[in-house]
Amino acid sequence: MKKDKRIRAGVIGVGVMGFHHSRIYSSMNNVELIGVCDTDLERGNKAAQKYNVKYYDDYKTLLNEEPDVVSVAVPTSLHREVAEAAVEKGAHLLVEKPLSDTIDNGWAIINKCKEHGRTLMVGHIERFNPVIQSLKNFLALGSMGKVELISTLRVAPYPTRVTDSGIILDVSCHDIDLISFVTGLKANKVEAFAKQEFHPYEDEAIINLWYSEGFRANIETSWHYPYKNRRLFAQLEDGRILINFMRQGLVLYNHERSVKVHVDSVEPLAQEIDAFVDAASNGKPSPVNGEDSIYTLHVTSSAIKSYKENRQIRLFDSTSNNTYKMPVLATI
Repeated sequence: MKKDKRIRAGVIGVGVMGFHHSRIYSSMNNVELIGVCDTDLERGNKAAQKYNVKYYDDYKTLLNEEPDVVSVAVPTSLHREVAEAAVEKGAHLLVEKPLSDTIDNGWAIINKCKEHGRTLMVGHIERFNPVIQSLKNFLALGSMGKVELISTLRVAPYPTRVTDSGIILDVSCHDIDLISFVTGLKANKVEAFAKQEFHPYEDEAIINLWYSEGFRANIETSWHYPYKNRRLFAQLEDGRILINFMRQGLVLYNHERSVKVHVDSVEPLAQEIDAFVDAASNGKPSPVNGEDSIYTLHVTSSAIKSYKENRQIRLFDSTSNNTYKMPVLATI
């Protein structure tokens, strides 16, 4: 893409996240939102009228307009089909998390983008939450010693739009990715406990992760609550850190003293899309590449296997500053 021209963007799938993708693209000075697509006529027309663009009921028709960048925000089970079609039409991709429903399909998307020389970014939005950026920077300083434990809580009412995957793949993937992001570490063992009451898949889960460095993580998610609550608690050798995702708040605790850290309030999705457009238009590395999301898919797949078989699953042996390695098209 030429750096001096406006980037032509399309959004495929305008549910909750896709609607916000459309909003942000339409507000960017260097981007022209050329169209939105959704199989739901009412939902698609609502987004199209709101942002004064054309509505398409077939994503292939939108792709015939040859957008430079495309956000894929369809149900997870359709990610591969839509993503591959967009790449074949020459588009750079921002695929909402998780990258796909299976590891095989995730690798297929990655390989398709490499084959066509297209940028692939996965929408792990919490990486762009300013409190997570602040946490990552603080942990890098090491002033409170090594991290010993990170616990996360992410509860909410059931989002009825999510029917093709359970809470581990749809929600726990947030915290699996962000824990790896802030620590630079990959888990080598996973054990999960889950229940299924009203959803075709699991609707509540607890995931325990172990790392060879002696660090542990606990991830709790549930769709059984009437309200939203999203928090992270980090236990370090010489202190504690508490994060409130929704308020973008970060508090340090050290020897019975607490300090509230100032964090500039920004919209994570706007930061994410801006980073994607910058990478796609200027040939920069993807801020969240496909291989990062393959690791997350590997952990979620193993967590599902763990709770179904009622046993701990070994992922792989890791060392400090490791890189995640897995055979192409490997399965769990």
